[in-house]
Amino acid sequence: MNAVDDWVWDRIAETYVFNEEMRRWFTEVNPYALEQIIKRLYEAHERGGLWHTSEDVIRKLREIYTELENALEGIGQWGGR
Repeated sequence: MNAVDDWVWDRIAETYVFNEEMRRWFTEVNPYALEQIIKRLYEAHERGGLWHTSEDVIRKLREIYTELENALEGIGQWGGR
C-alpha cells in the first residue's frame, strides 16, 4: 500500500497540469513550479510504482514537460495549451 492513493496523483495531474487555465496561470506566474509538479508526478510513476496510471497520461505529461522545457530554454514558444 502506498502512502498516497493513485486518485490523489490523478487529481494533482488533472488540476495543475492538464487543466489549461491553471497551466496558463503557472506559466505566467511561475513556470518553474509547474516544471517541478510535472517532475514529481513523473517520478512517482517511475520510482517504485508510487503512482499507477495509464501510459496515455504519462505521454501527455512528457509532451507538456518537453514543451515547457523548450520554452524555458528559449527553444520554442510556450502556448500553455
